[in-house]
Amino acid sequence: MATQHWSLATGSRVAVYHYPPAHPGTRHPIPLVYLNGGPVRGISVLDHRFLQLLARQGYDVYAYEQAGGGRSDLLPMDQYTISRSVRDLAAFIDRLDKGKADILGFSSGGAVLTRALADPSAAARFHQAIIAEPGPMDGPTAHIAGHKGRKSARSLAPAPTGPRSDGRALHLSQPDPPP
Repeated sequence: MATQHWSLATGSRVAVYHYPPAHPGTRHPIPLVYLNGGPVRGISVLDHRFLQLLARQGYDVYAYEQAGGGRSDLLPMDQYTISRSVRDLAAFIDRLDKGKADILGFSSGGAVLTRALADPSAAARFHQAIIAEPGPMDGPTAHIAGHKGRKSARSLAPAPTGPRSDGRALHLSQPDPPP
């Protein structure tokens, strides 16, 4: 997957990945934007596999690493705010130039998405919002009424395979704590 870099109207320069639908006949008409966790985390190999799966199901998927994360450019420290992330998301959708987009916010990307939903100018760019693993949500979106959607995002991803955690922590090469 080749990385592109886009300069947004906010001044952020972000790493972008595009996963076109694998089968044009099953193409969903609305682009899907994946907003990963962070704020300094890049898009992982597992994220890329998940996004490829969505493309195989006919979604036109776009993902970008938030400013300061992954291959995106850094910002001055005082510019890392949720408000900046919301403005970057709106600017990214504008840069797509495909009209409204479906947004999948994962982890802290879900927290950014919840804040964006409370901002009418940002929310006007969204067709649908999907929030996955956002952590605790308080603040301006805690009292939004009229929720629509699925109770679970389980059907979006394949069932996990491989070893599972049994809940016990594994400590490798760490010294014993002092007595």
